[in-house]
Amino acid sequence: MTFGAVVLMPGPSSILGSVWGGGATVTIALLLAVFSFGYRSDLSPVLDRILSMLPITFVYITLTGVGVVFQADATAWTRTNWLYVVTGFVSMSLAHWGQWFINDLTDMDTDQFSNADRPLSQGTLSERQALVAGITLMTFGTLFGGVVRLEAAVAIFAWVGVAMVYTLPPLRLKDGAYSGMICFGLLGTVAILFGSLLISETPTQQVWLLVAVLLVVIPLNSSYQDLPDEEGDAKAGIDNFVVRYGSDRISRFLAVSFPLSFAATAAVFGWYLALPAFALLGLAVTYLLMTWDGGDEIDPQVSSVIGLFFVLLAVSEFLW
Repeated sequence: MTFGAVVLMPGPSSILGSVWGGGATVTIALLLAVFSFGYRSDLSPVLDRILSMLPITFVYITLTGVGVVFQADATAWTRTNWLYVVTGFVSMSLAHWGQWFINDLTDMDTDQFSNADRPLSQGTLSERQALVAGITLMTFGTLFGGVVRLEAAVAIFAWVGVAMVYTLPPLRLKDGAYSGMICFGLLGTVAILFGSLLISETPTQQVWLLVAVLLVVIPLNSSYQDLPDEEGDAKAGIDNFVVRYGSDRISRFLAVSFPLSFAATAAVFGWYLALPAFALLGLAVTYLLMTWDGGDEIDPQVSSVIGLFFVLLAVSEFLW
């Protein structure tokens, strides 16, 4: 990792990169020892929980990749850029998994109603294990970003900060309809900035334009994640739009907002040849919502399509 830091941080920042990379290597080794010590018991509940996160993790790593592509579009693409992408994917994945364990800890009371199948709710994962996993994975994620560039570590740390404000009391912004939507927008756009800062110290104008667009698109469509939890969230007293207006009404709204917002995004950037592809992805979400029978599968299904939407963003920026 020290070698990676020296190569990826040329010029005057090479010394800082060497120190940061070396420190990160030692710290990761120590944390790995602590992590292993804390998990001498069965690891399967931890791994099972991570596996269930993969669809939404796919969304955030694609956002990171989008940030890399939009930033690198201003310069020549090299093999080093692929290293940025891989490092960013690992960093974001670890940070995302870690914040979910903390989220599960703070949701233990409400999960009795809405997510009784989670390891903490079932008792197969202890609170201590969840806490150790959360802190360790988030720390790993921040350090992996820092191995490439200190600014990237700051960005992924900011992403974790938004996730904690969303999850932890006393703020716990996830319990508010509008505050929860805003947090989803910030999580998505900070992930883009993280990818951008893996490439350069200053995001390009194109990156900032994408951030502005997605600060509208992501919150507008974020309520799909609450659809399976309507009954449990209502019992737990959580205020969101699904609880306020009902899953049927929100499903119909999202069935329209997804294709329109996807197509509008392509139009903003002038990708008119790609408009049919963007509209088709939006209509795929419409199909999923209109055929949804109330099961939990709607969340990972829609998340997977959203991830493909972000992949299409990167491909369109690269081509046009």
